[in-house]
This record gives sequence, structure tokens and C-alpha cells, in this order.
Amino acid sequence: MRVGVDVGGTFTKAVALDASGAVAARAVRPTTHSHPDGVAAGVVEVVADIASQVGADSIELVTHSTTQAVNALLEGDVVPVGIIGMASAPYVRKARKRTAMQKIELTDGRAMQTVGEFLDVTNGLDLDAARAAVQRAIANGAGAIAVSEAFAPDDTTNEDAVAELVSQLGLPATTSAELTGLYGLELRTVTAAVNASILPIAMRTAEIVEAGVAAAGIGAPVMVMRGDGGATDLAGFRKAPARTLYSGPAASVAGALRSERIGDAVIVEVGGTSSNVAAIHAGRPALSYVQVGRHATAIRALDVRVAGVAGGSMLRTPPAGPCSRCSRSRPAPP
Repeated sequence: MRVGVDVGGTFTKAVALDASGAVAARAVRPTTHSHPDGVAAGVVEVVADIASQVGADSIELVTHSTTQAVNALLEGDVVPVGIIGMASAPYVRKARKRTAMQKIELTDGRAMQTVGEFLDVTNGLDLDAARAAVQRAIANGAGAIAVSEAFAPDDTTNEDAVAELVSQLGLPATTSAELTGLYGLELRTVTAAVNASILPIAMRTAEIVEAGVAAAGIGAPVMVMRGDGGATDLAGFRKAPARTLYSGPAASVAGALRSERIGDAVIVEVGGTSSNVAAIHAGRPALSYVQVGRHATAIRALDVRVAGVAGGSMLRTPPAGPCSRCSRSRPAPP
């Protein structure tokens, strides 16, 4: 049996497929937004329900989509991030400017707070200076660290060394080169900062799901849907949760491609709280770079549009009278 879990805004659902691909079991629970363990608790509950129906020993794989990453950004549930910029001559001045960000806009009215530090590594990386920079960032409120060096895709040695220092000090860290091989320093810095900001909540989610699945007697690996339609194990989710942005819409499109032979199509998924629209061209989903607020990132995901209207939405008719956007009057509602 293979188990798939979809975390929606209203319900968390799971199915088990047997070797022929037929649905062998189903489970549904209201999504556990108010639970102390968040939506991860619902994932554990539906997987346990499935295990009780088909037997834990028969399950060879568990894969779930997640709203954790995108909801954390939309709701501003992120930690302040310390950004450690680095460069060597003659790029020090430009790199300092590219990595200096007081805050990163997430949505209208919400922003990620950042703490900036910069290291001139022209004569090599001074580990004592790096440790001091990280400690200053922590003292100023950073809950995670993003490390970004000019031209790091060519040589990740310095970024990796600083990330190791951060780990020794007990904080999660993201290096810019581990998420992308693109050269754009500002792009890599924003991407690393976004990922770092959701690392604590992602690490907690992974721990809850891993422990809950094990408690249900399931020894199978647990995977998480990525926003590009692929999947990652829990170790990958802990390290790069930003890759799971738009995980839910990706799962819907993957389901459509699995069940139908599709060439060109528009996929519309209407949930309880939002509707997702994505395109398929020549049998493949259209991809784009994820944008957070006004900032482009280097994270590839489905090119999806999310509308805040769905099955649970209440529609209102405006009162009769002059329209504020035109010269005509609205008719009275029937």
C-alpha cells in the first residue's frame, strides 16, 4: 500500500492505493489549525486511521502535501533572520549593498525582519570574526541564519563553514548555494532568507509527522510533496522547506496527470478556503519561479494562481445605489 495525504484549508484527507492503483482505504479529518502541533497533527491522525484499516505492515510509502511553508509566509509566522553576507575584493562594496536588507516583504502588511552582518573575506574567512558576526545577529533577535557569499556557486567552502558555526551555536541555517546555482547575489540572499525564516516551524513539523507515523507502527519512509511536483524526504524538508511552497496545488496537478492522459489543459481545484488554477502544456505542468511579496526567489514551483474564494466562501451582493467605480446605479438585488 502507498498512502497519500492532502492537507487542505478545511479538511485533511488520506487514501491508500494498493498495488493495482485502486483506492483501498480513505480517511478524513478537519484540518487541525488550532491543535498545538498545527496541521501536522491532522496528517498523523489520518495516517493512523489508514494504518488501522489496511495494517501498518502493508504500507510501503507515505507522502503528504503541506500548507506549512506557504501559510507561514502568508501569516507572517516566521522568525527574524540574520543575514551573513560575504565577498572578497573587488566586489566587497557591491556585495555589501546586495545583502543588506532591513526587512523582506512577505504580503501586504507583513514582513520578515532581518539582521544584517557582512564579512570581507578578501584574505580568507576569519572564523573568529564569523562567529562574532553570528553571535551579534543572535543577540539582535535572529532565530535562524542565512549565509550568502558573492559567487558562492563556484565555491561553497566559506558558506559551509559559517553554516557549521551556526549549527554549533544551536540555530538552523541556510546557505544560498544549497538552494540554487544561480549567480544573482540578491536573488540568492532573498531565497536563503525566506527558507531560513521557516526552518524552525518546518523542523518541528517534520519531527511531529515522523514520530506520529512511527507511533502508528509504520516503518515506511515519509515523503513531502515539493511545489514543482516532485517529492523530498523529511531530511530534505527540514533543510529546504521553501521547496514545498505550493505543495498542495502540485499534488492536485499530479493527481490529474496520474488519472487522465492530458496534453494541454487548465486545472482548477476548488477547495474549502481557496481555489487553485494551474496549466499543463504538452503533458507537463507549467513552472515558474516563486515570488514572495515583491521579491523573486530561485525556487521553482508550479505556475499557480491562488484565489481566496472556494466552497466555503460567502458571497455578498452590494446594496442598490450609485456605483463607486462607474456612473451607473446598481439594481436592487432580486
